[in-house]
Amino acid sequence: MMIYKFRGKTKSGKWLYGSLMNWKSGPSILTETEPDVVSQEPVLTDTVGQFTGIHDKTGKEVYAGDILWVPGTGINEGSYKVVFIVKFDESAAFIGEGEFDDIDGYSFSEMEVIGNIHENPELVPVDM
Repeated sequence: MMIYKFRGKTKSGKWLYGSLMNWKSGPSILTETEPDVVSQEPVLTDTVGQFTGIHDKTGKEVYAGDILWVPGTGINEGSYKVVFIVKFDESAAFIGEGEFDDIDGYSFSEMEVIGNIHENPELVPVDM
């Protein structure tokens, strides 16, 4: 069963996780603050990302806009690294815009979320 969950960043810089509501004034994230108590807070449109239903190798939820890498490929040593950005195309999540196009041999269970495109643009390779 697909879990429809979203995240978005408020103007104050706080990340919210929950249901997405799109109003004329812009998107809001609904969160349950207490049992049977729901809070709604506006978020910045360009930061909204949907949960893919997938977890990385550490168990962290993977959202559209996350930056993933394959540990052991040299990201910290300055050698060759494999970096991917998670995107949605219609209703399916996929890994797009990597340092190379062939992702055969890699799975989400091997990858780790190292940031996202909103807070860590320096992690996105220049040629993307």
